[in-house]
Amino acid sequence: MTHDEKIVEAVARAIEGEIDTIELVSASPETIRRLKAARIARAAITAYQAEAWQPELVWTEPAPPNGKSCFYDHVLAETPFGKFSIEWKSWKAHDTYAVMFCDGFVGAKTTLDGAKLLAADWFAKRVRACIPPAPKATP
Repeated sequence: MTHDEKIVEAVARAIEGEIDTIELVSASPETIRRLKAARIARAAITAYQAEAWQPELVWTEPAPPNGKSCFYDHVLAETPFGKFSIEWKSWKAHDTYAVMFCDGFVGAKTTLDGAKLLAADWFAKRVRACIPPAPKATP
């Protein structure tokens, strides 16, 4: 590996947070300061993207009751953490759409689209809660 390739690799590792300082003799204190600033900026961008992130749940087509796993009309959306379901009674004139996650009640809305938005918002809020805040930039 050439000297320039080593520098590029070390810079990438430093920005990703894998190393605290550049592991090369040629790294100046100014280079290290800039890399630390780049790492802080990257963490801030990641946190901002997490706040703005909205999951795109992929829903099945509406299905009728099957008498086994679901006794109501429903749509489903799989996530890495569990399954969402929205259930309603199509035989009622003015029914609500109940949102469930892993068989736990999330909430209800008066339209299917409203229930899908509720599920996405609920899911995004829980995922964002797992992301630590970005570190404060120091001058």
